[in-house]
Amino acid sequence: MSSAFKQRGEHDPEEATRAQVPPPNGDVGAICATIRDLYSREARRLIGRVLSDYLEAAKLTPIELLYSDKHLTTLSGAGTTLLQAIQKAAALQVRGTERGVGERIKELFKLVDGASPRTRDILTRPKPLGVQPSDLAALLAAAADAPEADRDDMANAAIAARLEGCRSWAEKIERLARACDANAGERTVGYVDAGLAEVLSFKPALDAVLGLAARDEGRPQLLADLIGSSSEGGALDSHAPRTDAGQALARLLAAHPCHGARDALADHLADLLDRIGMSASPSTEEFAALSRLCRSLRRTRHWAWSAELVAALERRFTRVITRESTAGLIGPMPDGGTEAERIVDIHDDIVGSPPRQVLLNHLDDRLTPSRIKTSLAPPSRGPVAHLRAIARLHQRIAQSAIENGRRSRLCARLEQAQDELVRANELLASMERQGSTADKAMALLDLCRPDVLVAKTVRNWVKRQAVSHMQQADFLPCFLEGAKTEAEKTQRLLVLQQRMAQAGMVEKSAQV
Repeated sequence: MSSAFKQRGEHDPEEATRAQVPPPNGDVGAICATIRDLYSREARRLIGRVLSDYLEAAKLTPIELLYSDKHLTTLSGAGTTLLQAIQKAAALQVRGTERGVGERIKELFKLVDGASPRTRDILTRPKPLGVQPSDLAALLAAAADAPEADRDDMANAAIAARLEGCRSWAEKIERLARACDANAGERTVGYVDAGLAEVLSFKPALDAVLGLAARDEGRPQLLADLIGSSSEGGALDSHAPRTDAGQALARLLAAHPCHGARDALADHLADLLDRIGMSASPSTEEFAALSRLCRSLRRTRHWAWSAELVAALERRFTRVITRESTAGLIGPMPDGGTEAERIVDIHDDIVGSPPRQVLLNHLDDRLTPSRIKTSLAPPSRGPVAHLRAIARLHQRIAQSAIENGRRSRLCARLEQAQDELVRANELLASMERQGSTADKAMALLDLCRPDVLVAKTVRNWVKRQAVSHMQQADFLPCFLEGAKTEAEKTQRLLVLQQRMAQAGMVEKSAQV
């Protein structure tokens, strides 16, 4: 219940049946203001919440309930079930406001009393000739010019008709998933997705997708693979569940975004992460499982993780990533630069501020000025290799998900250390002692590449020195020495231009 069904004062042809409900205060809850609002997706989510036990026992979804006069009549005669559901909904809707629950209960009863007549009206409206009531795509094509509200009712009734007679949750999933082929239109997919989201919100539907044989420990990854199914490739993921319902759902998610279905699966994943143990104690195995799970979720680009799922993942990562466990999770590394890159990779893989903070504190310890200048690369590889290690780490941090301010400070620290390292090794002076003018220029040119020098002041100075040598009268004769034909000379000049481009100096080529 994240938003209002309809704010008070909006135009509605059912004005005569409007309950006088003030707009919600902030994110207090979902508010139905008219009978029509009861049929909206937001209202159906609330109905699924307050009638979950009843609907699960009856193997019904909210859309099937609302678009069936028979099911509405059965609910009305089901003892105190309806009363209790209305009381729950009213309590949720007035929470955080000054309104009384009793007043809202009366308003909801008036709205519910109008549901059966409205459903009968929807189901008896003339249908397009030659179109089956459950053929959603054909109905939408025939109703392309109809008012949006009428088209919604027609489409939702078609979804309910398609689910009519299903004897299991698995059958519901298969019927809806197969209503959309890879070429289905956006509107068709949208209505099917909303219907699937309702089906998948029930625990037995999850069992139908994953299979009862799937162990609890393996279910999070199965769910993550499903949620992360790419909507670009269209191919069935090799990790898709082996049930018929799971396979049908995986094919749909591989072909279409289906945010509603993914959200419903994510709710189950969040519940599983809080409920089951993935290992007896914090371990590298649990960390690896959680990291793989996050990578699977990130495979689909157009789906935003729910707050509940993020919170559940954060709780698990906080348990696994501690000050004491961090070194073991990183593992043995050949040098400080590789270790620092590994820390950044883990930081970007995981979810949650507390565990990320633990990693960043560890990174801070590894990137003190003295360590940057001495341990990012093996000493035996020489100063240029160390400069490259600093540049590589600088690029990785600059592209990371580390918070902006901290990222900038770490990059500045690397730049400062590199500047000091260049000066301490008198690297530039040693290059000035190279043989010919061409030798000096090319050595400086290679040094000022972005993958070697990241400190802008030093790199710019090196560029100026390189250009100065390249402008000398003897540069070209030295550089072209040994090239006997025009073709060889042209090839040498192309190599020079390529080296200048790698150093970010293409604009200087006219001076050569």
